[in-house]
Amino acid sequence: MGFIIGFLSVSFVISLIVVFHEFGHYITAKKSGILVREFSIGFGPLLFGKKVDETLYCVRPIPLGGYVDLAGMDENDELEDHSRAFYNKSPWAKMLILFAGSFMNFVLAFLIYWLLYSGYGYSQKPYYMIPVVSYVAAASPAYEVGLQKHDRILEVDSLKVTDWDKFRTYVQQKPGVDIKVKVERGGAQIDFTVKARVHPKTGKGYIGLMADTICEIGEVIPESPAYKAKFKTGDRIMKVAGLEVKYYSQMEDILKENEGKSISFVLMRGTNEMSIESKIDFAEHFGFLPPVMSVIGDVMDGFPAAAAGIKPKDRVVKINDTEVNTWAEMLGFVSQNPGKELAMTLVRGEKEERVEVKVTPRLDTASGEGRIGVAMKSVVGERLTIIEGAKTSFNQVIMITMEMMRGIKKLVVGAISMDYMQGPVGIAKTVKDQALEGFFSLLNITALISINIGLLNLFPIPGLDGGRIIFTFIETIRRRRLSTAIEEKIHAFGIILLILLAIFVTYKDIIRIIWS
Repeated sequence: MGFIIGFLSVSFVISLIVVFHEFGHYITAKKSGILVREFSIGFGPLLFGKKVDETLYCVRPIPLGGYVDLAGMDENDELEDHSRAFYNKSPWAKMLILFAGSFMNFVLAFLIYWLLYSGYGYSQKPYYMIPVVSYVAAASPAYEVGLQKHDRILEVDSLKVTDWDKFRTYVQQKPGVDIKVKVERGGAQIDFTVKARVHPKTGKGYIGLMADTICEIGEVIPESPAYKAKFKTGDRIMKVAGLEVKYYSQMEDILKENEGKSISFVLMRGTNEMSIESKIDFAEHFGFLPPVMSVIGDVMDGFPAAAAGIKPKDRVVKINDTEVNTWAEMLGFVSQNPGKELAMTLVRGEKEERVEVKVTPRLDTASGEGRIGVAMKSVVGERLTIIEGAKTSFNQVIMITMEMMRGIKKLVVGAISMDYMQGPVGIAKTVKDQALEGFFSLLNITALISINIGLLNLFPIPGLDGGRIIFTFIETIRRRRLSTAIEEKIHAFGIILLILLAIFVTYKDIIRIIWS
């Protein structure tokens, strides 16, 4: 089943990306008066097709790409009307046609993010937040009265604060009203009076704070630096670079300060203390995600959780008299106790009714761990307006592109290892993993890969669109073409190098998968 899901998801992602890329070449070539003989989805023998005017639109059986056949890419191409050949067009028209493929890759990513932000709402996990400040927005009410990062909120209008969501909800209900906030800072308690502003979009109150969380790893992103360093979900970070950390934002700050350096992490894994040494190549994308609340998403029929009466949206708060706050904590109890009865305390519904259940994890013979048949809950964020969604999507594409360029620069100058490169096998594994997470996760990875392919295709490497753009630009300066034979030999050499690189990273992918 996993193979089928992997094959279908990889076929979908590659075909969608290639169709957009080739459509960019196709439409600009058509508008430039170039003869387009064929637009094919897939490779191999013809399954079916239809010729419209002079172009054959067809589908072929190997769903791992596609192509357009433009007349006159080679001067030896025999044409009745040479004015419709690619090589006879102006250098600027040729550069536009070559650039359009990558441009459409960026367009695809933009459209996917726009769909997610405005059409559906971005799916995210319910992260476990504590009433500690991780960020104070500049010029916000909280900033103006002196609230600071790492302040722990104790009270709001004399009401004790133990839950960030309840604090935020209280503030949202007080637009334009003075609020008394008591915080703990460096062992001392400080009182503030802050006036909540009216949010221009929602009409709710806000003061400009973001929450922090505990220093526990909620998830390790596959193939990230953290993944390669063997960190695991549920690891509780105690020290980073010799400094004690209590909050997640403290760890993030230390990682940024140590960009490019090798540092040590002291952590608790279960009941064992251990140390991990890792180089911080991408501080802002090291590969940790914050801990997730222990909220049930789906309950599978025929498993212990369903039999015990556990329901979707239940929050697990205690197991065997031990307080539970995060999904990793709950999972630790369940996985380590196959066949042993666990007493769980759940919080259910808006009235937060406490429910006591007993559940016995079932042994999973493949992993040797306990399973009760529940899945993590995901929440869908607020949908943006069409305009806001478009702006956010555009900024997202720009931000990801800039991050990729920084990563590629580090790779080229040797600041990071080539272990971070992924080949076809690694990409296929990542796509399959995201497909198992759900369709919107698959769309998200599609957007990332599309940006990656669009960017790499513009690199001035012979054989790629970027290399051909460079040759065409040289043509504009020299006012005459290079010899076709010489140019094609250079492109052929570039393609051979790219194939060798693909073989090398594929080998690394396979070794990495075997070892993991």
